[in-house]
Amino acid sequence: TYSVFREKQLSDEWKERRGLLPMSSKLTESNNNKRAVVQNLQSMNRKDLLRVYHSCECPDFDVTGEWDGKLLENGLVLTKIASFVTNRLFGGGNNWNGKYFGNNSVGGNRFVSQERDVGGIVNDETARNIIVKDHSFDYALLPSPIDRGKNSLVIKYARYHSSFSLFNSMVDELRVLKYPDSKGNGAILIGCV
Repeated sequence: TYSVFREKQLSDEWKERRGLLPMSSKLTESNNNKRAVVQNLQSMNRKDLLRVYHSCECPDFDVTGEWDGKLLENGLVLTKIASFVTNRLFGGGNNWNGKYFGNNSVGGNRFVSQERDVGGIVNDETARNIIVKDHSFDYALLPSPIDRGKNSLVIKYARYHSSFSLFNSMVDELRVLKYPDSKGNGAILIGCV
């Protein structure tokens, strides 16, 4: 389970059409801003995260752009495995940092890499984080592979990986978690792999 987020303010028309989705009391007790909602998601166990995920709906707004991301709790063993697979195998040693969605239904993953060679000198004190974009995917609104009868933003990697790749058959799906904030209604995408 993971979440991707950015300051996404929903239009008045969208708010009137959709309203707020039900969320767990743990989420609604937050101080109603993105950081607090993300912190609450990070403090939940896998069972609660899946309950929140299943209560969310498919995004019905434009997701184009850069979305920051966090890996969420999956239990002691699964969290360590997910972190290893995501950051070491999938990210090539770079930490996963979110996703980007192009306006052509193609997106990709973002990773943070520390650039240590600044001006020809390798020095940890001058290291700086850079964003590396890798592992492209196709995305579309489709029936959910894990939640029959509901749609999700489904992400498929097959077209960008060889048939021998560990990630060829990987499919992610995302749903929107709406929350009230000081600027109106915000949105976080929460996902399952």
